[in-house]
Amino acid sequence: AAIAYAQEHGILSVSDAKGFAEQGGIIQMNFVAQQVQIKINYDAAVKTGLHIAAPLLSIATVLRGSQP
Repeated sequence: AAIAYAQEHGILSVSDAKGFAEQGGIIQMNFVAQQVQIKINYDAAVKTGLHIAAPLLSIATVLRGSQP
């Protein structure tokens, strides 16, 4: 419900919950060996009306459609 609300109101959603990006969240952070790995659901960002800059996309795993 929180993800749907964020999408409807143009809110950037960020979480470290497993599967967050796959469920429609925009940015998911994973901590692996004391480093942050970023996963971005690009389609969810576009649907929300948010634009994510290329420098952030270049360091992240980007989900587009059903493919990472």
